[in-house]
Amino acid sequence: MYRRSRKKYLVICSIIFGIIIYINIRNGLNKRLVSLKNKESIIKKNNKSNKNSNNLNNNVDSFDDNYLENYDISENDSKPEINEKQNIVKSNEEDIDFNEYNYESNSNYKNEIDYERSYNKEDEVNKINVSDESPEENDENENAENINDIILDNFGEIDNEEIDNEKIGNIILDNFKSFIEVVDNSSNDNKIDNDLLNNIGVNDNLLDNAGVNNNLLQKDEVDDYLLNNIDVVNDILGKMEESKNSVDNNNNEPLKNNNELLKNDIEEVNDESEDNIAFIDENIFIGEEKTYIRDKEFEKNQDTINNINDDTSDSDEVIDVDADTIKNYKGGELEPEWEWAKSISVVYTWVDGNDVDFLEEKSKYNGGFKEFNSRDRSADELRYSIRSLEQYMPWHNGTIYIVTNNQIPKWLDTSNPRIKMVYHREFIPEYYLPTYDSNVIELFLDKIPGITEYFLYFNDDIFLNNYIHPSFYFTSKTFYPKVYRSYIVDLNKKLVEKIIRRNNVREIFYASKYFTREILRKYFDPSFEYRYLLHTVYVIYRDLMEPFRQLFRKEIRLICSDKFRNPYEPHSLYLYQTYLYYATQHKEFPLKLGGNGKASQFIGYPLPQIKDRTVKTYSVEMVPEKISKQYIKFGSVTDNYDYNLKLFKNFRKNNNLLVYNFNDEYSENSSLYQFTEYMISRYPKPSSFEKKEYIDMELAIQPLFKRIDDLTKTINEEIPENYDKNKISDMKETLKQYELDVVSEYIDNKNSLSDPPKKISEKEEEEITFLLSYDPSEGLLDVEWEWATKISIVYYLEKRKRDAKSDSIVTEEEKLRYSLRSIKKYLPWFRGKIFIITQIKPTRKNKILSWLDRYDRHIKVIHQNDILPKFCRSTRNRHVVEMFLDRIPKISEKFIYMKSNQYFIRYTHPQFFFSIDQYPKFFFKAPIPNDKVQYLEEKDKAFYRTHELIKTYFGDCYFRSYRYLYNAPIALYRDIFTPVRILFKTEIKKYLSNVTRSVDDLLPMYLLTNYVMYGTSQPFYPFYVAGYGKIREVSPPAINPNRYVYFYGYDIPSRLANKNTAFLEIPFTTDTEANEKKIEEINRKMDYELFISFHFYSPSKFTPEVKKQYIDYMEKFFSKKSSHEF
Repeated sequence: MYRRSRKKYLVICSIIFGIIIYINIRNGLNKRLVSLKNKESIIKKNNKSNKNSNNLNNNVDSFDDNYLENYDISENDSKPEINEKQNIVKSNEEDIDFNEYNYESNSNYKNEIDYERSYNKEDEVNKINVSDESPEENDENENAENINDIILDNFGEIDNEEIDNEKIGNIILDNFKSFIEVVDNSSNDNKIDNDLLNNIGVNDNLLDNAGVNNNLLQKDEVDDYLLNNIDVVNDILGKMEESKNSVDNNNNEPLKNNNELLKNDIEEVNDESEDNIAFIDENIFIGEEKTYIRDKEFEKNQDTINNINDDTSDSDEVIDVDADTIKNYKGGELEPEWEWAKSISVVYTWVDGNDVDFLEEKSKYNGGFKEFNSRDRSADELRYSIRSLEQYMPWHNGTIYIVTNNQIPKWLDTSNPRIKMVYHREFIPEYYLPTYDSNVIELFLDKIPGITEYFLYFNDDIFLNNYIHPSFYFTSKTFYPKVYRSYIVDLNKKLVEKIIRRNNVREIFYASKYFTREILRKYFDPSFEYRYLLHTVYVIYRDLMEPFRQLFRKEIRLICSDKFRNPYEPHSLYLYQTYLYYATQHKEFPLKLGGNGKASQFIGYPLPQIKDRTVKTYSVEMVPEKISKQYIKFGSVTDNYDYNLKLFKNFRKNNNLLVYNFNDEYSENSSLYQFTEYMISRYPKPSSFEKKEYIDMELAIQPLFKRIDDLTKTINEEIPENYDKNKISDMKETLKQYELDVVSEYIDNKNSLSDPPKKISEKEEEEITFLLSYDPSEGLLDVEWEWATKISIVYYLEKRKRDAKSDSIVTEEEKLRYSLRSIKKYLPWFRGKIFIITQIKPTRKNKILSWLDRYDRHIKVIHQNDILPKFCRSTRNRHVVEMFLDRIPKISEKFIYMKSNQYFIRYTHPQFFFSIDQYPKFFFKAPIPNDKVQYLEEKDKAFYRTHELIKTYFGDCYFRSYRYLYNAPIALYRDIFTPVRILFKTEIKKYLSNVTRSVDDLLPMYLLTNYVMYGTSQPFYPFYVAGYGKIREVSPPAINPNRYVYFYGYDIPSRLANKNTAFLEIPFTTDTEANEKKIEEINRKMDYELFISFHFYSPSKFTPEVKKQYIDYMEKFFSKKSSHEF
């Protein structure tokens, strides 16, 4: 009698376990119910049960380790009263609280994974729950033939006659994990709360006898009992559902009604054959095979259209088909079907923002600021990212491409055949360069020579944290790329407008998300919602990038027309991924595109003609948020030491975490040292791509880190709790500082392995050397510079009242005479025409330019009225005349505008005026600091007003800085004048009526140069003018069709180049002694200066002595008359 009673209780215990799994694995249980239905008919006919020895664990899903850790085994020895319903079902008032973590069940799941709890903000490290187990632990059962054998062996240790409850409890705790492991292919996303069994009223004494009789685990007996006690089962389901309806999930939404789902499915069992029974809707979301699948009832409430917003993360009913493979992979050999992945290309983008060459070139496009941007900082992240790749992707043997802006990491061994350096100029179109926007770089990665059909794109701050199976990147059946996104971002237009007005660089990503969403709504889906794109490794199809660029060519103009990222700019990679999702849904892709927007009307673009293409179908799979956030995390390294320490620790211990990245949010050296120590200790094994001397230096300090860690551990664990806390704190602080000092010294020593930092960029050095070494006696100009020999030079000769005092005033004509002589003497290659525009028409009576040979074919004197509109011909305002210089008859397409007080003092090559790419050089001074700009309106109203107008048209977020031009020659484009006059016509008309110079003037040289800098120096001009202000409301300009120039670029010489090739704006005053000192300084610089210009202070107060001083100096250089003079 006792054995029969005990047997019945154990049967009920088995029922409880079966019911729990029944709720969580409907797929497997559904088939079981069909089997039970068939058995019921047999039982009714034969009235007996057939006891076969099949193991129950084939129908049991895996539970969480936390379940085992928190489960309380009662030690009560009393025998239970037989009241099945009371023991199985708790009262209606008690709730069943399901764990809301996301789990995937795993076939032969050896390593239970402690998933992260609800984590809504990527950078809130304090909320990270990290498993204490390493991936290598808990695999002692790996070689067992059958998990059930292990369970039964251990359970068999219990003596059936003498039951030791404590021993049983310990054995159950030790073996319960194995007992509930599943030998099944189904997957499960639901979780079971730690106290679930207690909440459904299981008497603890039932478990005391678990495992006494292994026959109780026979499958058929349990099946029979379930069938014969179906009322108990239904009662349990009802009670559990009543309690469960009151529990919210992580998003504070009610859990789905599992009871209704189960009842519906049970009804289907009675109507359908076993072959047609399915709890999972097999209709795919994307492509032909589905990796993330949802419950049929959930699907009923969704739109029938394949919508990216139908993220399965909103439902607990998500099954990840690839979860087992991803989580169980420990670095072994890949399955045969993944053989192709081994040779896949890996692409890194990298930049050293501290490099002087990089900073110098960047400053030309950044308003003259040589600012260090933390986004461009290099702390050797690439080195440790590659280490993580080699360690955690051991199957990869393909090429690693490192994309840079003409830079090579100092530690990198480029002789390794698997490493290839790729410079921007090798794959990005010429006129898109230089670029400092990763969006532009990402747009053309497919053009890297030799890249594979699929390739993996890494940023240098991406690190692998655990072994990565290719199924993390691709779906396991169709090999479609996976896209990992997170929560829907709440994007508010008013907030975007506010961010743009603030013009804060750190906030522009929010605005970029908004404009990305709006574009995708227009092209694909009016209801599209932007989900946060997790920063991870991205998969890109090589052959779909060109069709993608063709579809978004209008948006790409905006991206590529700016050298830097801006708030109006969409995220190119996000556009590409979403393009894959929608466009590939059309059955005739790529000739026709899917979606419900503009893209559906687009005539598709055929794939590039490539013979070796193996990919036949294209698509992408969006990974649900809940699954994405298990694998990928984002963190920021700050100036908070303790915060960083906790972040590093949590990432390192998180066994679920596969990929993470760090943003640089620090400014202190101590944070750099702390980050470096973490990288070295986290990835201590050098990769095969590093130089030996760098490896040896790092290995030398690793024992010091180990010693520091041991000492820290001793302090934390072995010092008594009542010990002086202040002394403990002091010891920790001492160790911390010692560690930082070690890293600091290591970085200094590491830097000493390479050449010391340069003070001058390579480009500057080459330019200065070339200009100073130019010798016309060695021959004519190179062929590529032959065009410059026919260039025009323009002067404007003002007639000033003070010139009447010719005995003491250095007149404009006298200045001009010596300037012309300098051209003739030191520009021997020049054979073009010099145009002199006069304010007053020269006559014999007024003797203007009477010394000039007007019959010289290289000189042309033009009266200003010949080029000015009728209504402003009486002007004496230089700024009005400068606005119409392009109207000079037969002026060259590029010309040089000079002033009379500018002189060449050595042989000068055309490259002084034009860059090596033959773009005009604009000699700008250093940018005016922001805190000084406010004073400009009072001190220089015309300058301030001109720049404010430029800001209005091109946008605050595009305008870089207020900068003055040096008194130096300005190279200009003839055909830019008309577009500038048309663009600013309303404002220009107002100042053209100013007969003399006024504070209300606009300054043409600033309008022209800034128009080129902001509007034309990009590949889409004149069909598209860059900018984000009023320029967007203006039609593209009509430009002279009879032109040879088709790209309107520019260059700005650095301050160092200016200092070493020109002596600009030399002050010449009424003080003769001061003037003499400046003349002596010029003489000392004769060997390394090509050009000088003067700034005359108080010229109306000059005395005859001052004038003589100036004339004598000019005669010293230019005593010989030029051929232009009589």
